[in-house]
Amino acid sequence: MSDTELSEMLACTLSQRDAMGYLMDRWEGYLPELREACLARSREDSTADYVELEACLKDV
Repeated sequence: MSDTELSEMLACTLSQRDAMGYLMDRWEGYLPELREACLARSREDSTADYVELEACLKDV
């Protein structure tokens, strides 16, 4: 793995971690219907993309 690829992977991992932390703090404040809709939009296979989920919830 090149240094560039490693840097990109680390940046992605940190973005996911930060988004997950944001969501953990605020999850209960969103309406269940909105959470379900955004979860459905942000899922890739059986894993949620926390960055996309955060963006979906913030956009509403």
